[in-house]
Amino acid sequence: MKDRNRRSETVRRKTGRIKRAALISLAGILLLSACGKKQQEQSGTQGQTETRQQSDQEGEYLYVPEGVEGISSEPGSSMGQRNFAVNGDYLYYLTDGIYRIPLGEKLDFTRKETVAQKSSLLESAMESIEYFTVDRDQNLYYITLSYRDMIPTLHKRTAEGEEVYSSPMEEEMTTISSDSILAVDGTGGVYVLLPSSILHYGPEGSLMGELPLEEEMAESSGAANNLIGLPDGHVFFITRSALVADCRAYEIPEGDRPRLLLQFSDGVLYRYSLADGSVETVLAWQDCDLYRNDITAVIQVSEEQLLVVALTGESTEEFQEMLLLTKTPADQVTRKETITLASLSPSGDMEKAAAKFNRRNSRYHVTIERYGSGGFYSDANEGARARLDSALISKENAPDLLDLSNLDIIKYVKAGALEDLYPYMEQGGEIGRGDFLTNLLEGYTFDGKLACIPKTFIFKGAYITDERIQATAEWTMESVLETAGQYPDVRLFPEDAGGLQEYYGAYLLEKFVDWESGECRFDSEEFSRLLERVKQESALAGQEPLLNVQSIMSFDEYQKALMEAADSGEKAVLRGLPSADGTDTYTPRAWDILGISVNSRQKDGAWEFMQFYLQEGMRVGVWYRFPTLLSLLDEVQAYSVTPQYEMSDGKVLTDSDGRPRERPRYTQTRNGVETKFYALGQEEAETLRSVLEQINFRPRGTLEQSVLSIVEEEAAAFIKGGKAVDETTEVIQNRVRLLLQENM
Repeated sequence: MKDRNRRSETVRRKTGRIKRAALISLAGILLLSACGKKQQEQSGTQGQTETRQQSDQEGEYLYVPEGVEGISSEPGSSMGQRNFAVNGDYLYYLTDGIYRIPLGEKLDFTRKETVAQKSSLLESAMESIEYFTVDRDQNLYYITLSYRDMIPTLHKRTAEGEEVYSSPMEEEMTTISSDSILAVDGTGGVYVLLPSSILHYGPEGSLMGELPLEEEMAESSGAANNLIGLPDGHVFFITRSALVADCRAYEIPEGDRPRLLLQFSDGVLYRYSLADGSVETVLAWQDCDLYRNDITAVIQVSEEQLLVVALTGESTEEFQEMLLLTKTPADQVTRKETITLASLSPSGDMEKAAAKFNRRNSRYHVTIERYGSGGFYSDANEGARARLDSALISKENAPDLLDLSNLDIIKYVKAGALEDLYPYMEQGGEIGRGDFLTNLLEGYTFDGKLACIPKTFIFKGAYITDERIQATAEWTMESVLETAGQYPDVRLFPEDAGGLQEYYGAYLLEKFVDWESGECRFDSEEFSRLLERVKQESALAGQEPLLNVQSIMSFDEYQKALMEAADSGEKAVLRGLPSADGTDTYTPRAWDILGISVNSRQKDGAWEFMQFYLQEGMRVGVWYRFPTLLSLLDEVQAYSVTPQYEMSDGKVLTDSDGRPRERPRYTQTRNGVETKFYALGQEEAETLRSVLEQINFRPRGTLEQSVLSIVEEEAAAFIKGGKAVDETTEVIQNRVRLLLQENM
């Protein structure tokens, strides 16, 4: 085998025309073509454009899904892009062997032809076929993996089944998580994708060199990379960021490094023309009632049809579904009433629920309009918020639903932009007031009107194991600070995050601002003492805090904290942060907060989707946040306290005393020490439930956040030693007073 680090010389070719469009990306998703309408152009550096199907823009066509039968995968396996290839007039696929069916108006898997049985391609039962592809001469390429040594091998066979070569590869190939890593160019050269490079093999199976991927292209926890080859021999590399909905397509000239073709958005299928660089919008997955992340494979079988493999099913189980999407004139499709849901960046849970609702509901179709890009806190979202505000006040084109996650709810309440949800709850529908935590509804009620409802939440609290702070008589911030002051070498709060806003935010807003009069007292002696304490703590590094502040996301997370403390011989008590009046302050963070626009033209339909979404649950045991609907919360709590037992032949195993042997929910190893976590005790679960019922869910508005930002900003100079405390408090007092006068 040639040296792995030697690269072959660059061979550049002119881009030719392609006879058939072919899939290039799994999650982007992009088709390549040599022709097509020039509806929309993008360069590799331009921003992204979210779009709907052409029928919504020009009234021309929709892609209508229809179930496809006659194909099944091995039990327990799932079919992805690696299971399919299109070349010539055939669709090839991998299940218990490699088969092909002719392409035509209707895919008929009962007409399958056997290309090769697995037994003829494998040397032993200890091997599996991981990836395959076919070139334009119908030569078969595939990668096998040996379970004995986990070394993959690259194979090539002719269309007649004669072996051309069998080349062992690198052991690090076992770390590949991409769905499609194998492609062939027009000369018979083979490309294999690794996490940070692409291996290039010659027509005879010898390693020609390695094409390194740039840092932004390499595989990471937030990216999904794939290779794709077109029937004419063009090879492309696709990278998609799961964090910012960004996909990029690179062309790989023969033996050369990838070069950027274009950048495109998630959730939309485009066709890109190599001939002239134009980009045509094909469809938006939500218009086909499909959730983009449920799609495991997309294969273009003709100019009018796409074969899609997607996950579907109820919350308790999922199964694969194969769909044929056919381009259909819009006037031949039954149209539904459109419900628009405006969001800066919709969660996957929300997108998936919308697709499921659309498949079930015969009257309404929910369309999610994405206003932002690059994540919630991207600078680009400042303009997105302005566009969203303009849409809300529109009498003609206002969205019906608004995703208020990471938006200023107070601002929209004051503007009168949100419908009161209480009257809808009182109509005798599927959910009412009694179906939620009372304190949750109170938190989002303003002047007697319910502005919105979140689907899930977490909260921050403090685990206390130190008896010195547990003995504090009152849970006011003053009392807790006084107790902590007795131990000048001990921190009150953790040092790894937080600061004034994180740990003292609610106390500062309650203690030092009079929200009725608009006055503040940051020039007081109490505030000066607080700053002195914070500065003192900043010098204490590596100390265990008296209050271990953490995010509590589930009953399991709570159980984990209790057991970790118990393993250290301590008992953990969950408390909220100290406050001005002695009330425990638990700081919540909510997700998927939906409200109905007061200018909506489909308010009943919007409420129908809200009811559906709030009741749509995950499989019990996999909730990673607390659901707001009491029925779902009860299910999660019941699961957390139900022991799981070791079983054999359908019977519960017992120990020497005849007691059932409980099976741990999960095991954690830290510093070589293994800890097993079991079901939560009923008493502990009730304690946590009582905490959930105490949380103040009232959202913090922009004005309150601005006050805290001023305090944090100005206090930093004093804490770092560059400013006197009196000078600092005077500046904070003046800035906050001016802010309040301008906004109250």
